[in-house]
Amino acid sequence: MASEYLFIHCERNVNDDYRAISCDQCEKWQHLSCDTGISLRQYRKMMKGAVVEWKCRECRRPAEVVPEVQMETADIK
Repeated sequence: MASEYLFIHCERNVNDDYRAISCDQCEKWQHLSCDTGISLRQYRKMMKGAVVEWKCRECRRPAEVVPEVQMETADIK
């Protein structure tokens, strides 16, 4: 972690002293306590080398679905 990065949830600077996790997709940082869903127990295991895949709220959002345009058969003549 480096101080030039901001946490995505609270927008504070990243500090090496913070308990934080990086999104596996966008690689932005988030405090453990800012709605990550990662417990302190899981975090401690990660710090000992356990691999936990995690995505931030933005990256977890489902892709926007664009409705199909329905054409009426009368318009195709």
